[in-house]
Amino acid sequence: MLIGVEQVMQYLRRNRRYLMRFLPLLLLLTGCDLFYGHACTLMYVPDQVVLNLNNVDFSEEGLYEFRVQGDGDVIVCQIDPESTTNFCRDNSSSYEIFDDSMTLRAWDFAPDSLTVTMSIDDVERHSDTIALEYQEDEPNGEGCGVSYYAEATIDFSGS
Repeated sequence: MLIGVEQVMQYLRRNRRYLMRFLPLLLLLTGCDLFYGHACTLMYVPDQVVLNLNNVDFSEEGLYEFRVQGDGDVIVCQIDPESTTNFCRDNSSSYEIFDDSMTLRAWDFAPDSLTVTMSIDDVERHSDTIALEYQEDEPNGEGCGVSYYAEATIDFSGS
């Protein structure tokens, strides 16, 4: 048996006083926020740092290691241009390599500053420390939590 809209409306009109007593609870259970006038979604959006590493010369043979340190956290990515078994030792990081650049994305990571070190076969070739400026975003709606995003570029020319 299907209940029609008209039947639901009749029930609500007859039982209005019960509905008014439980309205705040119903709104809370459905995720409605009376203060902001909207519901918050439950989408998880982690903090994110995007590093654009430009002018990386991958022509030299060897194991390239990119070490990113910030606020006690360390992300290490190892890349062998002759291999497909490249990886980052952190499950919340990923990277993409283009001709002479690399983009590293780190999630759940929002330090004030970063030190990025590149070495080839354990010989340090480049090190740079940068301060990050974050943008705030409320992807789940106003008042529903803040996510931070920063993007920075490091030039490896001459390394």
